[in-house]
Amino acid sequence: MPESSACGAGRAGVRSFVARLASLAGPRSRTVLSYLVAGGIIWWVARGIRPAALAGQLAHARAGLFLATAALATAAWFFGEAVLLSRLFTYFHHRTGVREMIVPMGAQYFLQTVNAGLASSALIVFLKRCKGVPWLTGGFTLLFQAFIDFTVMVLMALVGLAAAPVVHPHALGWGLVAVLGALWSVAWFWMRGRPRSAFGQWLYDRPSMRSFRQARLSYFVSLSLIRAIIFAMQGFALYFEMRAFHIHVPLQMALAFTPVILLITSLPLAPVGLGT
Repeated sequence: MPESSACGAGRAGVRSFVARLASLAGPRSRTVLSYLVAGGIIWWVARGIRPAALAGQLAHARAGLFLATAALATAAWFFGEAVLLSRLFTYFHHRTGVREMIVPMGAQYFLQTVNAGLASSALIVFLKRCKGVPWLTGGFTLLFQAFIDFTVMVLMALVGLAAAPVVHPHALGWGLVAVLGALWSVAWFWMRGRPRSAFGQWLYDRPSMRSFRQARLSYFVSLSLIRAIIFAMQGFALYFEMRAFHIHVPLQMALAFTPVILLITSLPLAPVGLGT
């Protein structure tokens, strides 16, 4: 089958897969539980705010600034991730254009209303149906990108601690340095070549670990830079969204806490957006 036909069938497969998941996920108790958790956390955070104060804040909000910022931030994230994933799949599987990612990215965003973990399944279906990538291999390719995302979050958090003087940096800072060291040790394990230990060789030779095994330093740098730009744009968006509600937080503070917000958002239990 020509590649264009395979991709068309793959996109149709993604749509069918999303439709099946949507029909199953709605009545599931996990979906209800995730929104109950989100609602409970929002209630706990807002429990000291009087309804009249909340209504007044909403009445005086600059809706135009908020909606424009939210729309630009969503577009930047969507197309930024389309570039990122097209580069990721091109590195490790087959050449993938940015336009090819529009349909699977749309399916992923739809499923994020349930949770981020479920949303990744749309991309795995795309890799299987359109690029012929085995299920498990596709899953570990996305795990490789998640590894880079977490590394970028930790690096940005360290920079944020240095830029936000009201946050006491010592204990948390050293903890983040330790986490960063562990992440770089994992990257070194895969980049140094085939290990000597029996367990290391078994892990290294797994067919599903192809993305980790083939990763080069240039891949790490390229994907990290793209993700860092996407994350930074969300920090600026958060800053202007808060200003729309007359919440005057220094820009460096908004950027400092962006990694924490993104980390909470990525938790598989709650719907995307809970971090904010």
